[in-house]
Amino acid sequence: MPVGLALRRGRFGLSGADAMALLALLGLLRCALDPLDNVYYHVPLLLALIGWDALSPGGLPLRTLTGLAVALLFRQWALHLTDADLVAYNNAYIAVVVFVGAAIAAVLFRPRRRFTPYPAPAAA
Repeated sequence: MPVGLALRRGRFGLSGADAMALLALLGLLRCALDPLDNVYYHVPLLLALIGWDALSPGGLPLRTLTGLAVALLFRQWALHLTDADLVAYNNAYIAVVVFVGAAIAAVLFRPRRRFTPYPAPAAA
């Protein structure tokens, strides 16, 4: 699906950065809906964040660095969990996923002018 979206993004009115944002949102949804928390589930999300940062104008890849830091923080926390910590871990994970999902959706579905893959011909 991501390759098809990338090839046909002009038809959907998506820039490359918006296509990567959509992929990041889908990756986050996959992380949130799986009952197990394996570290490799976050790899597609992180790769989409890398693509989003690469296709967006700007300096530092803040989305990628923040996503990697949060994933590593949760991974480190998960290694030292006891049964008493499990509820706090799950609540924190859900809170972060909801916040990040809302932030990505707000950027992705913001009102903007339509993307045109090719510049319009100049009027003579």
